[in-house]
Amino acid sequence: MKALQKLLGNPRSLRMLKRGFGAGVVIVALLEVLVVNVLHLGHGYFWFDGLPAFGSLYGFLSSVIIIVVAKFILYPLVSRKEEHYD
Repeated sequence: MKALQKLLGNPRSLRMLKRGFGAGVVIVALLEVLVVNVLHLGHGYFWFDGLPAFGSLYGFLSSVIIIVVAKFILYPLVSRKEEHYD
């Protein structure tokens, strides 16, 4: 745990970590475009399935929607006041 705190506490290593994650996202999107469009492996059932990186964008937007729903809609429903357990 201390190694993770040290890694995230250092601005230089945090910047490198962000760049690494960003590079990973770009690599996944490029591989998806390569597999679907260049190698012609599989075809989409709907017209938008053939768009470049559709699966990656759909997954990312779905996860963002789940987080927003959980934070702004579900959290007020399930949270308790601070003095609830006193």
